[in-house]
Amino acid sequence: MERMTHMRCNGIKSGYWSPEKKENLVQRLAEYENTGLEPEEIAEAVRKWVPVAEGLPLGDECVLIQVNGTYKNVTYENAILTGAYFEDEGWIIDEEPEWEKPEVVAWMYLPDPYSRVSNNLNLPEKKN
Repeated sequence: MERMTHMRCNGIKSGYWSPEKKENLVQRLAEYENTGLEPEEIAEAVRKWVPVAEGLPLGDECVLIQVNGTYKNVTYENAILTGAYFEDEGWIIDEEPEWEKPEVVAWMYLPDPYSRVSNNLNLPEKKN
């Protein structure tokens, strides 16, 4: 999502500001509020499996997919692979790009990349 606000800290005040017009900000806030979801619920929703029957990923973004079927003498049963959905071409699976019409059951957005700073697991440092 493109941010409309930016952190401001000038020694007198700190908080968020926006170069956008007030009406644009109000419309975006209304769209968010119309979902009826809290920020935590939205974050959780984008990290859940979505059955293909209920919707497809937006754009040509790489996602995790659960797939069934046989391709080149390999049988996949609830296999977790990566791929993308293209409106003109359908599903393209990274591991098997030539596979035509795989049976994709569900998909999920990829998690954020690992970062020791943001992981918050408080793992002990590795001893040498």
